[in-house]
Amino acid sequence: MAADRAYYNSTVQAIALSLAFAAIVILAMTRSVILTLLSSICISTVLAVVLLIVYMEDKEIGQAETVGFAVAIGLSVNYVVQLAAEYAKSVFETRHKKMEIAYKNVGVSLLSSAITAFGSSVFLFGGNLLLVRKVAVIIASTISISFLAAIVIFGSLAHSCGPQAITIFTVLRQKTQEKFDKFKTDTTAV
Repeated sequence: MAADRAYYNSTVQAIALSLAFAAIVILAMTRSVILTLLSSICISTVLAVVLLIVYMEDKEIGQAETVGFAVAIGLSVNYVVQLAAEYAKSVFETRHKKMEIAYKNVGVSLLSSAITAFGSSVFLFGGNLLLVRKVAVIIASTISISFLAAIVIFGSLAHSCGPQAITIFTVLRQKTQEKFDKFKTDTTAV
């Protein structure tokens, strides 16, 4: 019982430290607190769902799960970080256009990476050791959930509340467009 508790505590500590380190790296890379927060939400979601899958399967965290989570922590960061970096370096002003370009630039490589990583993890299911099969479940579920979280959750969060480049020129252009539209409707009404 004490060993199981130690495995659980070390897994939780590793997750917390990794999330903090990932947030620091994402913040340094994107220079955006908002993107860092959105990415951290996605990574936390992935790890929580994988932890739930492990709990539903075994009801405990042992040696195999601790090893699997050491790998899962790194895998859960990959796809979200790539999308966040593409979003951050986009020169477009609107969230929609920034996310569209991020999908176009790295979407195919993310999908290819997910298929390759998931395909290679499938071979672990054929292992004779229970430890290998438990790690296979963690890795395969982490890859698939991480990909879906990056594409669906991060994409929708970035679309709805991601940073956008609002400059004085954007505001002036919007005001000019509004005045032009008002003038256009006033002249057509006459």
